[in-house]
Amino acid sequence: VARPETGEPAFSVGDAVDARYRGRAKTYPGAIEKVHEDATYDILYEDGEREARVAEALISKRSLFAVGAAVEANYRGKGTYYPGQITALNDDGTFGVLYDDGEGELGV
Repeated sequence: VARPETGEPAFSVGDAVDARYRGRAKTYPGAIEKVHEDATYDILYEDGEREARVAEALISKRSLFAVGAAVEANYRGKGTYYPGQITALNDDGTFGVLYDDGEGELGV
């Protein structure tokens, strides 16, 4: 199992991940327990469940940020940071933020 550009597996033992348990749509938090040669991974979920040989396409690294988390964000990208709260995790890696003063941004 290797990424063509690096030759390394996408995930390593101990990585915090979200995975689609049994291929379902909803993801669940867990950690990589074992990396297999066939591009699959064994996962220990936070609820204690285990799943073997999960396809890489069903796994994503867990974001360090979550909806509801308190943050200080760069308002309008101008270098001034204000306190607020994450309101959305966008597919492009940006966040929605509602600032404590009531202002909001979608692509921070």
